[in-house]
Amino acid sequence: MTLSPHFKSAVVQLGIFVLAALCFFTGISVEAQTFYVSCAGNNTVQKFDATGKPLGALFNFGDSTPSGLAFDKSGNLCVALLGANVIQKFSPAGDDLGISSRIRLVAPTGLAFDRNGDLYVTNRFSGNIGKYSPRGAFLGAFINGGLNTPIGIAFDASGNLFVAIWASNTIEKFSPKGEDLGVFTSTDLNWPNGIAFDPDGALYVANEGDNTIRKYSPKGEPLNVIAGKSLDEPTGIAFDEGGNLYVVNHGANTVVKFSPKGENLGEFINMGLNKPTYIAILPAAKLSP
Repeated sequence: MTLSPHFKSAVVQLGIFVLAALCFFTGISVEAQTFYVSCAGNNTVQKFDATGKPLGALFNFGDSTPSGLAFDKSGNLCVALLGANVIQKFSPAGDDLGISSRIRLVAPTGLAFDRNGDLYVTNRFSGNIGKYSPRGAFLGAFINGGLNTPIGIAFDASGNLFVAIWASNTIEKFSPKGEDLGVFTSTDLNWPNGIAFDPDGALYVANEGDNTIRKYSPKGEPLNVIAGKSLDEPTGIAFDEGGNLYVVNHGANTVVKFSPKGENLGEFINMGLNKPTYIAILPAAKLSP
């Protein structure tokens, strides 16, 4: 039986109406995620839409050298200012909320929030990791020194903290209580910088020294490697909601995208960057039911 064009049109319109209704009542995301990249070359954090299109600078930090980026539970963006020894905070709308933390910070670099909303900061020059409340109060040194240039930082699903030790070429693991669980891995690391967990719990490490991204199992076993001409001093890395990996190429002023299977999807961002270092992704906004 052949359907009339009018009937087909009615079916399509009904489908669009049902999809819109489902999105409204179930809270399905209908807005795209937004990407933020810190740039050491011009002391800005640049903003990009879901297609990699530049949306302009979030803020110009003068000579303060923005570094690590992380979003809290409310969608506020925290920026580590390596040159000013402070953490600055911005609302989801981009409003400057001022200095969140300034106590016991020495070249703050990596940022990560735990499940309780507390912020952890790697201090690359003092070799420690500070812990701060959601309001910025200093809660003490989570790791009190002894780390040789800690940079990248990330939590696994169990709340264990992983730290990339740049000068020692290791990834160190700590329990939620701060107990030193030893070296997670030192295999094939060459100036490890940014780190991130994929949805399956595997750890990815950006090796700034040999232009690779290394993947490790939850037990620290080396799995595979992403390398090639597309990588040039990789520093920050992050996963989006779909499991795609984004890699900041500090040396090429680009961000490269890889599929969950590791396929190179090309340059996601190739304009508007000046010595980019780290990347953070604000998940798509959710509609309220």
